[in-house]
Amino acid sequence: MGIIDDEENGYVVPVGSVQALAERIRYLYNSSETLQSLNENTKNKLENELSHRRTVDNYIAYFKSLVS
Repeated sequence: MGIIDDEENGYVVPVGSVQALAERIRYLYNSSETLQSLNENTKNKLENELSHRRTVDNYIAYFKSLVS
């Protein structure tokens, strides 16, 4: 599980590729619907997969499994 899911809540571009980065920025600048969708998907990911509560719950479950 990564933080950025390509084309779901962001875009992954090759490291050092200024052209790829510029293309994605230009695309999002011209596509407010896509930008809004990425924003919503990011909020959902943060709330459902990367929240502090979920992290704590996962650690508790893990430690419980060790002592069972």
